[in-house]
Amino acid sequence: MKIGKVCRKEYRCGEKMQMETGRAWKSVGTSEEKILRKNRIVVEKDGVQISLPMSDAEMMRLKKPEYCDLFLPMYTARCLVAEAGTADLRGKLPEGVWVQEMNLLAYMLQQFKPQQMECFQKKISAASKMHPGKMLNLALAICPEAAGVEKDSGFCPQYTGENLFDLMEYKRFQDWKREYVSFQIAKFYFPVTVMQTSDPCFDPVELTAAEAAAYQRQISEMIARNLQPDSSWSDWEGYDRLYELAPYKEHSLLYERPDVEVWNGELWGVIVAGAGRLLTEKDIEVLKKHFDGGIWDGWGEHSMEVPSPKGCLQLFLSDCTEVRQQAKGELAFTEKEMFLCQSPYFRSRIQMITGWKPDFRRDREYGKRHPVWLELSCNRRSVRIPLPAERDQVAEELKRIQANPEQRLYIRIKAPDLFPIHDLRLSAMDLPALNQIAEQVQRMGSEKAGRFHEILLDKNWRGPNRVEKIREILERFPKEEKEHKMEPMKVDMRQI
Repeated sequence: MKIGKVCRKEYRCGEKMQMETGRAWKSVGTSEEKILRKNRIVVEKDGVQISLPMSDAEMMRLKKPEYCDLFLPMYTARCLVAEAGTADLRGKLPEGVWVQEMNLLAYMLQQFKPQQMECFQKKISAASKMHPGKMLNLALAICPEAAGVEKDSGFCPQYTGENLFDLMEYKRFQDWKREYVSFQIAKFYFPVTVMQTSDPCFDPVELTAAEAAAYQRQISEMIARNLQPDSSWSDWEGYDRLYELAPYKEHSLLYERPDVEVWNGELWGVIVAGAGRLLTEKDIEVLKKHFDGGIWDGWGEHSMEVPSPKGCLQLFLSDCTEVRQQAKGELAFTEKEMFLCQSPYFRSRIQMITGWKPDFRRDREYGKRHPVWLELSCNRRSVRIPLPAERDQVAEELKRIQANPEQRLYIRIKAPDLFPIHDLRLSAMDLPALNQIAEQVQRMGSEKAGRFHEILLDKNWRGPNRVEKIREILERFPKEEKEHKMEPMKVDMRQI
């Protein structure tokens, strides 16, 4: 990213705004619908003022000369204007906001019908302060259609604090439809070889494409799990850089999603691609090379394994051999089917869990009451457990996020300005040891805790047994502290 000269533009309330994108701001509603006569959100990030909602493509164009990271989950933007109809939301928001949370909120407010806006205003008026995440969940409960969910379906979408990218899939879909008149779906097909192993001692048996078709659902779900980034940060990191690649920048590619599907009774690998127009032969040639060269993250060279009732399936993928386009009449979709092609698993990733509510407090705020805590994350939902804690309490919190002891979890022990321990497994979690660490840290004064943190940062955290390493450091802390005072500390943040 290049850092250029920042151009500040001042906007006054009540005036139309002409943004750097060249798009004029327009008020929402009519004189008959006075409740909707004002409905806008304006934020400032790195000296650039932005009128929301805005599409991803518009944001990418906006940020190019200036350094203005609008995608990463960083609460460093400032809200200048936040109006929902006649309600002023600005005073209810925290000082720092994340641009993308405000972007989705602005989009949802524009989808409100007058009755929905009135309901939102009444509920929001009772709160003195509210995190944007809580506002989003309030808006989602009133207008689930803004997230692509039918109003009377009985399905309740929820923002967990970690699934914003998935929640914005429907907005992304609607933006593409608006910006590209010839927006379409194209599918690039790959022959797939499936080997079945029933026992490690026996050679695998190759299934025919027709036999492998029976495992399409399991394989598709496995692909979706494996390719979903590990965190909300990973969702957004590098997202804008995709659009600097030639297939996106020059050949109308908007998104790409690997999957498998049954075609003519046989199992095929497929890249589902969104495109802004009919793809030419040149476009297809470039996109084939792009997909063959790396979209499968090495699947063409290495096998991927899928558990099955009869053993284990191994998949091997070949290069693309067939392309079909919606714009040529080779694929037929309704609008709903087009969206599901883009994001088939979005419902499971945004579904509300009864009995669990997201905690939108930042770490530093939470740490004012709980100096050290255990954090468990599963399926983009997290729970915090103040330490020391009992094992039954940990088990109960796991149930709240619908995780079981065998499921993959991210387990961290956190303390503001102290230390995180990343990527442990529940089976390896030594709760008594974590409780002991928490008790020792809590007995430290703020000055000692700060020095302890600096010592931890100077350690090499690669490899297992991180909890045991911290226990050893605590035992040696008095000596480490003296040595730390005597010579300057060199801190390598990449080690933790």
